[in-house]
Amino acid sequence: MALKVMVISAGYDAQLNEMSHVWQALADRWAVAVQVVAPRHDQLKARRAPLSRAQHGGLSITWVEQAFPLRLSPEILALAQAFQPDVLFAGPREHLALAVALGREVHAPVLLHTEYFYADQRWLRRRDYLGISPLRGLMAQRVRRRTLAQAHTVCISDPQEQVHFQAGDAVAYLPWPHLRQAAAHPLPQSERDLSTLVYIGSLFRAKGAERLGVYLAQALAEIPDLQVRVVGPALDAIGQAALERIQAAGGARVQWQESLPRAEAEALIARAFCILSPGDGMGWGQIGDAWMAETPVIAACEHYDLRANVNCLIAATAPDFVAAVQRLRTQPAERARLAQGGQHSVAAHAVEAVAATLQGLLARAASATHRERAYG
Repeated sequence: MALKVMVISAGYDAQLNEMSHVWQALADRWAVAVQVVAPRHDQLKARRAPLSRAQHGGLSITWVEQAFPLRLSPEILALAQAFQPDVLFAGPREHLALAVALGREVHAPVLLHTEYFYADQRWLRRRDYLGISPLRGLMAQRVRRRTLAQAHTVCISDPQEQVHFQAGDAVAYLPWPHLRQAAAHPLPQSERDLSTLVYIGSLFRAKGAERLGVYLAQALAEIPDLQVRVVGPALDAIGQAALERIQAAGGARVQWQESLPRAEAEALIARAFCILSPGDGMGWGQIGDAWMAETPVIAACEHYDLRANVNCLIAATAPDFVAAVQRLRTQPAERARLAQGGQHSVAAHAVEAVAATLQGLLARAASATHRERAYG
């Protein structure tokens, strides 16, 4: 009998959301029946699903008219009761309450998927510690304990957090998936567009929007023939200010779009000579797309799987960033070296590898619950 998994997702669009490809792989090749529920409007991707329901083989999707995060409703409860999942899989943490409520109704364990768990500044929302910095560590530990008590397993996708995994905690590393682009052969470095620098992603404080504005504005000021493509919505005042700063610095040399179809975004990255990762974290999708396309990455610091001078260049200041841009524009051999490092790094994040890891975690949770029912 196929393992049945109900997925509570923050957004579900196969053109934009990497995890959707993992679920499709599980449905197609691992005989897992998947029922997804997601909000119809994906705020982070600035997209709205055109349908309310879709079916792709063993994978069913229901988009509901709720804002993120989803709350328990008669529609969602009826969906869970009809499907009778073996496991509930929820992400991010804002969906844990819904997953736990549904788990009680259908007697299924909950797996929580989160990018960060042990990094207090990423794990907590400001309201969790009332904006009082000395309380952050204490409240982070409290929320972690409560989460571990509610979830069968917490699946963490930041590879750097593996060193913090604690004995006895039900945590597991689930690599973030990166998609193999349709183009079988990346564009040679000799054919790259050396005039265009790319950033694709939402613009907001936690994602390094302020640094993005500073770095790109200085590069535009110092490199007269440089053009910048920014794709992504400004989600807060800092993101909007960064966008305005970039546009003021570059004028007609700056092109901004709120969103692009995934294929077009991938093609844009594949033509570029480099992309910028401005944050202290996040932005993993753009990094993976760049590695897949053999496009070098300039990052503000090491995070995720970024390694200085191996699969990226590190620019800790705006002048460092301008120097790195100039270096990559004039040194194709350097671009090729970094591209090779990116290809090596991205192998562990292939969809099939992530699907295999996830299938094991789901099966283990379902099996444990079945034993509890039999002997409990």
